[in-house]
Amino acid sequence: MRNLTANLHLFRIFTNPDKKIEYIRLKDKYENEAQYLIFGATAELTKKQKTVHLKSGWNLFSLPLKPENSVAENVFSCLPSFPTVYGWEDGYESVDAGDNLEVGQGYWVYVEESENVTVTGTPVENLTLSLSQGWNLAGLPSGVLPQTPGNIFGQVPTIYGWTEHGYNPMDAEENFKPGQGYWIYTKSQISKELKGEVARITVTSVNTPSEVNTGQTATVSAVVTNTGGQEGTKTIDFVVDGETMDSQDVTVGPGTTITVTFQITKDEKGTYNLNIGGVAATLTVLAPAEFEVSNLEISPRKSEPGKAVTISVNVQNVGKVKGTHKLELKVNGNVENSQTIELTGGESTTVSFKIRRENPKRYSVGVEELSDNFEVLEPAKFETSNFRVSPEEPVAGEEFTASVDVKNGGELGGTFKAVWKVGGDVDDTQEVTVSPGETRAVTFSMVWKEAGAYNVSLSGMSKPLTVLAPAEFEVSNLQVSPKEAEPGETVTVTVDVKNVGRIKGTHKLKLKVENTTEKTKKITLRGGENTAVSFSITKENSRFYMIKIEKLSSSFKVLEPAPAKLKIDKLDIKPEEVFRGEGVDVFVRVSNTGGKRGTKNLSLKLNGGLIKSKSITLHPGEKENVVFSLGTSYKSPGRYILGINELSVSESFKVKAEINPNLNPRPSGILLEENFEGSVKGSIHDYHGKIKYVEGKSGSGIIDVYTDNIRALLLKYSNENGKYVHPNSGTVTS
Repeated sequence: MRNLTANLHLFRIFTNPDKKIEYIRLKDKYENEAQYLIFGATAELTKKQKTVHLKSGWNLFSLPLKPENSVAENVFSCLPSFPTVYGWEDGYESVDAGDNLEVGQGYWVYVEESENVTVTGTPVENLTLSLSQGWNLAGLPSGVLPQTPGNIFGQVPTIYGWTEHGYNPMDAEENFKPGQGYWIYTKSQISKELKGEVARITVTSVNTPSEVNTGQTATVSAVVTNTGGQEGTKTIDFVVDGETMDSQDVTVGPGTTITVTFQITKDEKGTYNLNIGGVAATLTVLAPAEFEVSNLEISPRKSEPGKAVTISVNVQNVGKVKGTHKLELKVNGNVENSQTIELTGGESTTVSFKIRRENPKRYSVGVEELSDNFEVLEPAKFETSNFRVSPEEPVAGEEFTASVDVKNGGELGGTFKAVWKVGGDVDDTQEVTVSPGETRAVTFSMVWKEAGAYNVSLSGMSKPLTVLAPAEFEVSNLQVSPKEAEPGETVTVTVDVKNVGRIKGTHKLKLKVENTTEKTKKITLRGGENTAVSFSITKENSRFYMIKIEKLSSSFKVLEPAPAKLKIDKLDIKPEEVFRGEGVDVFVRVSNTGGKRGTKNLSLKLNGGLIKSKSITLHPGEKENVVFSLGTSYKSPGRYILGINELSVSESFKVKAEINPNLNPRPSGILLEENFEGSVKGSIHDYHGKIKYVEGKSGSGIIDVYTDNIRALLLKYSNENGKYVHPNSGTVTS
């Protein structure tokens, strides 16, 4: 066996799953590496030591590692004598030398002199920190540190550490220290899972190409993840059909993922079983690709000179593996262009070529065994004819048109540019598209302001052009009637218009009131013709108004309106006769004959006394009926006189009573008189009167009723079997 000198140092140990050392790697001072196999040795790789310093007096202590022997006497064996130790579980408990200390628990330890306690053990990978409600004495080992109260608890409980000066409160972001004990107070029971910081490196997935060709190199990748809390190194083996083909040592930081790649080339087709770091995959190796070309298409088949023509074919890989294929385009037997494509097995695509030709002729094209042709057509050829102006003698200031016909005698459509010139100078241009064999008119529309003789041309065709002077109008004799108007009354404004030019024309008149255009009219007159033009306007506001038509001006005045004048036209009473207790309606018609809106108070008087009043508002010329409902304003039968305000003629109505005299029937044909004394039904007064029987009406007569020798009313009655009937009141029982 080769001896190792002092100049070499160990930098990596590799073990098998049983922690048997397989080989080690050493470096010399120049960083040269050497690898040595070691058989039969057991690796003690995870043991560590942590030293906790105890000050003289009381200390809060916890286990920084998980010792092989957790008996208190063994943990504190490095001290001159066994110290005083107390634990806590709902109260202080003395710890004897033979008691076991627990990872995660805190302890009070008393020593006479300052001492160091060295604990040998393994880091704790996972710890369940269980806290009861109330005070707890706890500590955290190094394997699950660093940790802070904030990242363990979220909502931080009350935590105290201990120094030689006494209790020290712990902040949310302060790290727990291995070997230290802490008082923790919680309001409820808490259980927290703490994860240790060790490397856990595994292969999580393997990615391979779905298919490769024979002889083609395939790249296989593996995703390696360290889910532990420390950086670590692991050897990743690449195994193909049970044989290790390659391996890589990877170092992965905590919580980090890396990708490891291996390459493989196989000359024989088939399916190969791969395994990287315990994750299996397969690789399929296929025979080479095979291509078919079909469906040659040309677009367009007839093209303009210099325009692109597209030649396309469909290409399919009818094999099972990816491959490349080169296509060549031939024009008239000569290679024009080529493309190389790559397709997977069964995949197809369309390959296109673009070519251009200037000379009009037929061209043949070919792609592999496929062929076809296209044609470059003759470009457009334009001819112009029929140059015309409409109207032939346009008027200055009015629109006219100039047109020409354009014919395309070529095989292709094209765009023709028409040029309009005046006196040899280009005045306007216009483009028009004309199809093969088509004739189209090109028209220019324009307005010239100056009359005169001109030489014009349109796309090479010319002719003389005379532009006539426009019609000329004169406006005169502005008349306004009436000069003074009532509000809302129509005012007529009239002017005389004459065309003093030689040709027919149209003129627009504007009527302005107070410099604002009120109305417009268009007048068309022949040369020398004249006419009168009228405008009608109304204004409501009383004031002077200035009016203007072109250069002519005048004015009119709107007078102040007459004051309001409300009068009573008519008084009606319905009905004119009622019995006591029946209603009476009084109708009064009121009209406003003034010039302004006004209000009038209406006072209704009964026998000279005021009983009701109303107010009415009317606009000029408005009429309205006002109704008074009397109800039972009268108390006794008789005639009542009604009056309204100043109305000179009053109206009256009669209140009739029901009578109940003690009368006997009389024979017919006799005129008799008989005095009686009785009462009228519903009255508080006694009445007496005289009954007259009229000849020829048996049981009928006229009663004159008097009160205090004053005739009060005249009633008719009829006598039938002792019952007296009044025409308006129905039957009254005697």
